[in-house]
Amino acid sequence: MSLKSSNKTEVNTTELVISIDPAAFEAAVEQEYQRQKKNIQIKGFRKGKVSRKLAEREFGEGAFYEGAINALLGPEIDAAVKETGLVLVDRPN
Repeated sequence: MSLKSSNKTEVNTTELVISIDPAAFEAAVEQEYQRQKKNIQIKGFRKGKVSRKLAEREFGEGAFYEGAINALLGPEIDAAVKETGLVLVDRPN
């Protein structure tokens, strides 16, 4: 994780731009695939026995991105807030 920039946009509002390295993102995508694979069912395969490549071809390349981003975002936001010294008054969005 690296904090790219911190811009105060309004009263009590700051925009943080965070960069996550590709290796960490790929690991999170793989972890999300492993978490979801027991529920993936494609005709011709037993439930839970579909490879990641085939699942991505069937459901789209970004099929596991949302879960991976959600898993990475919480700790990354906490680290960025700590680095900038901000005091949170509301939940980040």
